[in-house]
Amino acid sequence: ARQQGISQSALGLLVGCYALATLLSSPFFGVACEKYGRRNVLLGGLTGLALSTIVFALSGSIWTLALARIMQGISAAANSTSGQSVLADTFSQESLGAVLGTAAGWSGLGLLLGPPLGGFLFDMGGYQLPFLLGAGLAFVDVLVVALLLEDTPPSTVQHDSVPTSIIHSKIPIILGVIVLGGGSLTMMEPTLPLFVQKEFKATMTTIGLLFGCGVVAYGVMSPIAGHISDKFGRGRVMATGLVLLGISLPVLTLPTSLFGVGVALVFMGLSCATAVVGVLPELASEAMRLGTTSFEVVYAIFNTAYAFGNIVGPMVGLALVDAVGIHWTFLLFGILVASYSVPFYKSYISSPTVRNQDDSEGKSYVSAYIAQSDAEILEEEKQAFLLE
Repeated sequence: ARQQGISQSALGLLVGCYALATLLSSPFFGVACEKYGRRNVLLGGLTGLALSTIVFALSGSIWTLALARIMQGISAAANSTSGQSVLADTFSQESLGAVLGTAAGWSGLGLLLGPPLGGFLFDMGGYQLPFLLGAGLAFVDVLVVALLLEDTPPSTVQHDSVPTSIIHSKIPIILGVIVLGGGSLTMMEPTLPLFVQKEFKATMTTIGLLFGCGVVAYGVMSPIAGHISDKFGRGRVMATGLVLLGISLPVLTLPTSLFGVGVALVFMGLSCATAVVGVLPELASEAMRLGTTSFEVVYAIFNTAYAFGNIVGPMVGLALVDAVGIHWTFLLFGILVASYSVPFYKSYISSPTVRNQDDSEGKSYVSAYIAQSDAEILEEEKQAFLLE
């Protein structure tokens, strides 16, 4: 972007295109997964990711960069909604937290390795090489999915009842966790690096390594927190994570050395993983409890909530930093996140009888769904072949 003379404000809008595209397109892919099958949506999303990466490589203006960024956001919505639904439908509810935590850990590893690998490729072959290699890997992924992933028949879920049941369930309060978690993380991106650079005269490389410490902590903690939440209860673990995340945010502005900043970022990464890793499996459990096997719709709503947090977080964070300074901004965000654990705790833990009943109902719906799938498979396969 800097090579093309793009200003800092225009660069901010360019980055925001991704979250906005994800926000607007996620609901569509929830329905598309049910209508056309998760495999087809995933193939389309991966193809779109490859094409958008090629557009990045060939871009010559801010408009083509914006187009590529929008294409990436749409592709991410398709891949995330379909991929999460496949995992939720493949693994048991008892192990889903650990499974999705492991997936989050690998995602964190990709975030960690991407920037230095991209910089290395840039130094080797220039601006286009990282994008062309990324596009090639995406096309390989398309081939792997096409060959190995079995298709899913169109869903027979009655859509008119799904939105109503979701509104009156615990799903909205679960989504609040990801809005606050995602919003807090994206609030840090435009504010904390400038603070560290100003206070400690740190280079951008140093700042990148410091943030990498937080990413590593998140990636390592995600499968651990997922396993703990499966064993001791996701609501308990997530509420604890919210409190810890709320504490970690203002702590980020307190260190007097770069080493202290690194330790604070590790603490933040561990806390964030504890808070949010249970969101996806808990959404699947709640969908089962409601008697709907529509994972696609639920996870599409999750992606919409996550994108909303990614959009609002930086906007509110930058406005507060300008108004009250970075210390008060991180303190206010921390208070908000930690305070949210109270209604979350009341919803999930204060009524153990209801919670146990919910868990039993969730397991019975899992069994019912498997039995239903076996009983209806011949009829649904006929419909799937006709659509193909």
